[in-house]
Amino acid sequence: MTRSSPAPDRDLALVGLLAAALAVLFAVAAILMLGAACLTALHGGPWRMPAISRWAPHALMVLAHPRRPGHALGQPWATQVSAHPAQYWIITLLILVLAAAIITAVALPTWRRFGPSTTGHATREEIHAELSPSAARSTAEWTRPSLTAAQRARVPVDEVGAPLHRGPHGE
Repeated sequence: MTRSSPAPDRDLALVGLLAAALAVLFAVAAILMLGAACLTALHGGPWRMPAISRWAPHALMVLAHPRRPGHALGQPWATQVSAHPAQYWIITLLILVLAAAIITAVALPTWRRFGPSTTGHATREEIHAELSPSAARSTAEWTRPSLTAAQRARVPVDEVGAPLHRGPHGE
């Protein structure tokens, strides 16, 4: 397939970058609000998150006044967060580290499994088309001509296919 202009790819990449940036900003606001809710619950207050419509203004105020993070949170969070700013930042940092660890634990194996193949290696589609069990059974007609069609369908794959090395992602 030929393209006359790289603009569609560039535009799609920019939209993806914008979506990723907005997702990061949303995640930071969520972590800041979750820190406030955890601290409030830890000190006997209600376990309640601020309304999602208030996350952006609250997060901006918390970041604008890091020594007084409860300054603009409103009740019930403002009292506890203002009284314990160091604990708030410790809890928020722990939540951030935990979230980063979970994302990393999920993203790395997912990227290895579904990400693009490195240069010089076959794509997953090419591997499946040429080296899958169904491809081995279909080529067994000429690699194992002594077997009937019914035998080729039932025999273990290692009897009709060739052993393969691991792919670029260990599959």
